[in-house]
Parts: sequence; C-alpha cells; structure tokens
Amino acid sequence: GSNLGPAESRNIGARAAEGEYIAFLDSDDYWHPEKIEKQLAVFAANKGVGLVYCDQWIVGVDGHKMESKKLLLDQRLWEHLLRGWTAPNPSTLVFKRSVFMQLGGFDPQLRSSEDHDLWMRIAQARIPVAFCPDRLSFFSMGSPSRLSYNDGIRFNGLKPFLSKWRSQIVESYGRKHYKRFEADYVNKVAFPLVIDAIKKLDFLHALTIIWRHLIFNSLFYKQLSARLLRRLIRNLRSNAS
Repeated sequence: GSNLGPAESRNIGARAAEGEYIAFLDSDDYWHPEKIEKQLAVFAANKGVGLVYCDQWIVGVDGHKMESKKLLLDQRLWEHLLRGWTAPNPSTLVFKRSVFMQLGGFDPQLRSSEDHDLWMRIAQARIPVAFCPDRLSFFSMGSPSRLSYNDGIRFNGLKPFLSKWRSQIVESYGRKHYKRFEADYVNKVAFPLVIDAIKKLDFLHALTIIWRHLIFNSLFYKQLSARLLRRLIRNLRSNAS
C-alpha cells in the first residue's frame, strides 16, 4: 500500500480506537512497562487535563541511554514554543481521545514537523496539559528508519510547516521574531543531520546541507562552536586523568 506518512497513519489509529485515552508509539521507540499506568495517574490527579506527556531516554546507536535534557512545561506553551521550546517526541504522549479528535489530530498535509505543529495547536487551543517527570519512553536515535533523519522528508516538511505558522507568529511577536523562529527551527532540523553526516565521514553531504540551509544561519555557527568547545574540554579532561 501507499505510505500515508506518520501524521495520517496515527490519525487512522486514533479514529479506530475505542477507549477514552490514546497513546502513540513510533516503530523505533519503546516504553517503560509502567508508562501508561503512571500517566493515567497524572490524569486522575489533574481533572480537566487533555494531554499528559512524560520525559524520555535518548537511546544511541550503541544502545547507550542518555537523558533527554528536555524542559518539561505545562504553562504558557505558546510563548515557550515561539521562543524555541520543543516537546519530547510523540511516543511520550497520552491524550484524552476526545481532545485529540477535537484538535483534528495530526496535520496530514505535513510530511514532517507534524508533532511540532500539533503542539502549536495544543497551545493555541489552550488545552490543559500536564506531564509525568519520569523517563518512561525510549527514543531510538540509531534506527536507520528514523524519519527525523531522512533529509528529504525533513526538509520537504520544513517549508509547509513554517508557512502555515508564519502569519500567526508575526501577529503574536512581529516579523523580526518570526525570522528568529525560522532560523532556530531550520537549525534544529539541519544541525543533527550535519553532525550525523560528519560522524559517518560523509563530508560532502555535511557541506551540502550547510550550503543549502545553514550558510547564513548564525545560530548554526554558535551551536557548532559550542559543540567543538565541549568536545575539546572533554578531551583535555580525559587526557589529564
């Protein structure tokens, strides 16, 4: 059959679901056995909440677990999203099914950034959100099928996402802020792809991404120099010990 993309695939599953709550699990990710139980306890303690998410572990190619270092928020989401906050991935979400349907689900027009888009709509609709601080979901970075690391899909999804939200961001904070939001978002998408290409010693591919998407992006150079500095400090420490 045809590949419907992650947004429509999740929507089909949600429409078919019959329970009061729905949760998503991407094919590369996995859950802690107590994930759903703990998140339902948060729903029980917070009446009126439409969505409960949790923290996640990042699982590297070698299976090594790292903290996500995600900031968990439940207030002023629109403001935080427009200042560059990103939530943990969809495998951390548990929705009241009625709330998910009321939002219209994921936007099937978007082939990527559909999770970020959903959070923007959650924030705009002022859906009450809560979180469980435990790391109950495992995000597998190393999977070859990880959609986030398919350049074509990621970059093709960028423009429709940004153009969808441009006027509302300009309305909220002005044109200058939108330009900053755009630069930050492009960097968020492209930077990990550049690092991934460098790790694979595919320097031509890394340079192509930089040339096409990051050459005039000052945030990219700041992040790159910060990363190199951290690596240098790490090397000096390990040499000293």
